[in-house]
Amino acid sequence: MDIHKTKYIAVRIFRFTSALALFTAISSLSNKTSYFTAQRMTTEVSEDVIRAIHIILSVLAYHSFLRMFIITDSAVRCDFCDSQAKMLRYLASSSEVKISFIITVVFFLIFPNAFAVKSVYGWLEIPKAYVYIICASAFLVTFVLTWFEGLRNLKKTQEKIRKEKSKSKDISHLIKYIVSSCLAYPIMAYLLPIFFPTFRTLPQVAVMICLVFLPLVIALILFFNIFAYLRAFIIRFKFLRNLKKAAIKNGYVLSKIAHPYSSLFVDHDERSFTIIANGKEYDCKLLSGLHYGDPMYFEEEGRGKIIRRFTFKYRSLRAAPFSQSGTIWHKLSDDLAQFHTDFTYAFDGEGTKVLIVSPTPHTIYAAGYGQNKLLDVNDKVYGYTLMTGTAFINALERDAVR
Repeated sequence: MDIHKTKYIAVRIFRFTSALALFTAISSLSNKTSYFTAQRMTTEVSEDVIRAIHIILSVLAYHSFLRMFIITDSAVRCDFCDSQAKMLRYLASSSEVKISFIITVVFFLIFPNAFAVKSVYGWLEIPKAYVYIICASAFLVTFVLTWFEGLRNLKKTQEKIRKEKSKSKDISHLIKYIVSSCLAYPIMAYLLPIFFPTFRTLPQVAVMICLVFLPLVIALILFFNIFAYLRAFIIRFKFLRNLKKAAIKNGYVLSKIAHPYSSLFVDHDERSFTIIANGKEYDCKLLSGLHYGDPMYFEEEGRGKIIRRFTFKYRSLRAAPFSQSGTIWHKLSDDLAQFHTDFTYAFDGEGTKVLIVSPTPHTIYAAGYGQNKLLDVNDKVYGYTLMTGTAFINALERDAVR
């Protein structure tokens, strides 16, 4: 074996062994911390609750420590980005993934209690072989999801480095992640039993979450989405009204508009309308960027996606001494979660094909060839002309639609 390859594998073994060692230590410490808190409380806390806390924190800690060693590994980042392989194919063939999997299995067999085997066994009271299968399955799913999320982060980091022509400070980031995680999980393990002094059993906790917490979260999500839907409806209504007025005023021939409002929420394959203006025919399709902050990506082969990111923001003092506000918003470097909405923009037409995004998100990209290109009004994207509602009407009046 080549000496460079041997060194590369040795470094990966050391890194992932360090990640699992830290996870094992923090998972065990967190479990002991929860018992320490429960024993010193005046109100009794069920041992089922302590076990549930350990199960949840052990899965989260495994994800955190494995992820932090993935996303701060510049060699893995270069290997993945240079290979240009799909995530699933890379997971199946990568030596780094295999090494981390083997090390996880070794630690699982040597330190099963760090993987919550004892907690699950005491909670379910079933044969231990089944407990091992349940825990192994849960951590296998976590392993795969962590690598998927880590590869997505690696790709995003590589694009940022290439765009800004800068170097990623992987070591400093890794130290920061280790310190924060090593502090966060024991602190959570200490505090969580304090929040459950009135619950004697785990089913009571589950009932409270299902009957109170989840309905409240769902209600809040619906409440805030109503405003987004109402805003989208108003923007689309104003555009269609102004389009019809412009057609009457300038003598355009406007066809019937298909799915004028349902296309805000539902993907349709066919064109929305055709308009003949200045002796030219334009076949148009209405697209919708419901949330202003969610970027839209046009991909090849007539498909696209909208990404909704959930991140954590915090305030800090402004560096600028003469700023009007004393604080500024910052975001964490990575998202808490993402939701992708796929849509189809391709359609058949004989005239100039126009994509009208109404309402319009803040940013729209053409995705392809391993990079994203920021688009503007009247740009061409895979043979289609990109427009906003107002820009399309103005461009028709100036005969400037390309």
